[in-house]
Amino acid sequence: MKKYLLGICFISLLLTAGCSNTPTVTGRIDAEVCSHYSEASGKIIETPASLGQEVKAGDILVVLDDTAAQYQLKQAQQTLLKAQYALAQASETIEPENIQQSRNQITIAEQNYNNAQAAYALISNEYQQQQQLYEAGAISQSALNQAAYQYTTSKAALTSAAAQVDNARQQLTLLQKKQTVSNQIRMAETDVQQAKNQVEQITDQLADYVIRAACDGTVLSFSFHSGSLISAGTLVADVSVNGENYWIGYVPEQYVKQLHYGQQVTLQTKELSEQAEICYMDVKQQYAPEEFQHSSTRNEKTVKVKCRLSADSAFVPGQEVQLNLEIL
Repeated sequence: MKKYLLGICFISLLLTAGCSNTPTVTGRIDAEVCSHYSEASGKIIETPASLGQEVKAGDILVVLDDTAAQYQLKQAQQTLLKAQYALAQASETIEPENIQQSRNQITIAEQNYNNAQAAYALISNEYQQQQQLYEAGAISQSALNQAAYQYTTSKAALTSAAAQVDNARQQLTLLQKKQTVSNQIRMAETDVQQAKNQVEQITDQLADYVIRAACDGTVLSFSFHSGSLISAGTLVADVSVNGENYWIGYVPEQYVKQLHYGQQVTLQTKELSEQAEICYMDVKQQYAPEEFQHSSTRNEKTVKVKCRLSADSAFVPGQEVQLNLEIL
């Protein structure tokens, strides 16, 4: 949570005309804001919420492209299936057919690796060309980022394919050495557990590509728009918390002695009057911000005061509201 000042708080000691002079301090309504940060990196592909929209906790604010993560999940799921298959094989007596099946797995893995290597070589060359074009000012940063993304994905695919070849060869070696069934089972069980852990981890990470509202409130701002590339830890959106609004203003020192924490005070406009509770008083006296000083209080010292509004208050963030000092 952070405090998000929607309007600059200022003081203006007013003496209203008419049959009575009522001293007031004019401040503004401030909102409690929940900031939402991205826990994943990627491109924004959807922003279901809009500025000023009322949202509930759990509503989707921003959706990131999770294509790369989905690819990693599929690879991890395939690895799990292979590990489970290996465990099942280890539980059986080693037969000549098992040796041949292992050799077939190596052939398939090697073919996949060759395909991945060819794709990587092509994309790597294209990425180098894009870098040169970018340095020459011929393409945009977005185009370079897209090329970098394709390069990273192809490199990951090559690494995965190499690992699959290595795993297939190791499996054949194990079969050929005719290790005891018990050793094979223990190894296969370990591989299955590791693969399960990887699938669970990636599945959990996929949830980070959907940024949801952490509270009920109103969408105040978006830091980026659809199509933007963001990094993990980046501020994405701010949502004001429903029922958490405050009045902030500067009270002249001659009235400060009448105030105390927890005190009920009256906030008012021409149309509305409400009760609020003082929840903060600065320990230091200061002059109000110069650009908002009133002629009658230009040389007066003031104290910053903060009042908590009721949950059903009709005042809204940014609204100018007066603190009535006469009835204190």
